Amino acid sequence: MIKLNTDFLRTVNGILKIAEFVLILILLMIIRFGGANHHALSLGSVNDSFLGQGTVVGYAIIVPAIVVTYLLGGNVSILEMVINLIGGVLFLVVGGLAIAHNGRIANGSLFAVGMLSVVTGLVFLADLGWLVKHTKFSFQTRT
Repeated sequence: MIKLNTDFLRTVNGILKIAEFVLILILLMIIRFGGANHHALSLGSVNDSFLGQGTVVGYAIIVPAIVVTYLLGGNVSILEMVINLIGGVLFLVVGGLAIAHNGRIANGSLFAVGMLSVVTGLVFLADLGWLVKHTKFSFQTRT
């Protein structure tokens, strides 16, 4: 029988992962149903919408996978740090694009996506900073 490491959920890293996942789910619902007549919300141009939807859907898959890895006994990896860095940058960009487009059409859902995306990006960067500060790296050299 597999024993789950639920203690992870009470750590700073676990709380940040839960916060990331909750923010991503909220963004996913707003983008999916926040448009006119409950259709998908446009984040501006086709390219902006593609970037925003791709980022949110991609990280809606990635973050739970990382949480499951920790629950199964995994440890911090350099890949997770790269994912946090890229996620932070992508969500900040999506937030900036949404807020910029909101300035042209004044849509409450679009403003919410912009602000939540910025907050999500900052949470990813905070997670990265915490991991870098509290992770001890050791490298093996081969001769």
